[in-house]
Amino acid sequence: MAPCPPEAWEYVPISPERAAEGTYRHYPGHGCMYAVFRGIVETWRETHGTSLQSFPYQMMDYGHGGVAGYGTLCGALNGAAAAVGLFEASQRVRDVLLVDLFKWYEHSSLPQHRPPDQPAVPVSVAGSVLCHASVARWCTVAQSNPYSSDRGERCRRLSADVTRHTVDLLNGNRSRPRRDLMVRDGSSDCMQCHAPKAPPATTVRTLMSCQSCHSVPAGHPDPSATVPARISLRLIP
Repeated sequence: MAPCPPEAWEYVPISPERAAEGTYRHYPGHGCMYAVFRGIVETWRETHGTSLQSFPYQMMDYGHGGVAGYGTLCGALNGAAAAVGLFEASQRVRDVLLVDLFKWYEHSSLPQHRPPDQPAVPVSVAGSVLCHASVARWCTVAQSNPYSSDRGERCRRLSADVTRHTVDLLNGNRSRPRRDLMVRDGSSDCMQCHAPKAPPATTVRTLMSCQSCHSVPAGHPDPSATVPARISLRLIP
C-alpha cells in the first residue's frame, strides 16, 4: 500500500467549539481516546473539504480508561497526541505542542465543558497525565465512585476540553510555528538534582509532574521552597 502524500493531511484551522461538541457526541460507546481523535479529525475533514471519505476511527477504541482500563496515559491526551502526530510532521514542533498540552492538563481545573441545559459537575486539578491519578483526584473532590455514571460524564466533558485546547494549539501553530517551550513547574525543580547535566549520571527522564506519585521523604529539600527553574525542553530521541 502506497503511503498517503503529506499534503493530504495538511492542517487547516478548525473551530475548537465544533470539534469539542463532536468529541462530546462521539464519547458514548467508545470512550475518551476515540472521541477526542474523531472530534478533531472529523471536524478537519468537514472543514478542509478533503476527498477522504472514511477513516478507521475504531483503531482508537483501545485507549479508553488509560488503555484498556489499565489507568496509564489519559485516553483524551492519547487521542489528542495521535491527532497532532497526524497533522504535524516535525518532531520538534510536535513535541513542543504535546508537552504544552500535557502541562495544561496537569495544572487546569477540569472539566469546564458544559453542554446546554446540563448541570455543572465538580472540577479538580489532575496533577498528573495518568488516568488513574486524574480520576482518583476527581472522585475525591466529587465524593464519587470511579465506576459511576457521574465519573463517566466527567471524563466525557474533560475529553471535550482536551479537544478544544488541542485545536487551539494547532490553530495557533498554523500561523506561528513553535519550536521551543519553557517548562516552569515542580518537575523542573526536581530535574535540577535528579536529571543534572553534570555528574552524577542522570537517572530520571521525564517532564511530567513528579509529586502526583512521589512523596518527599524526610530530610529532602522542599521543592516548593526552591527557586523555580526555567529549563528548555530537551528532546531525547
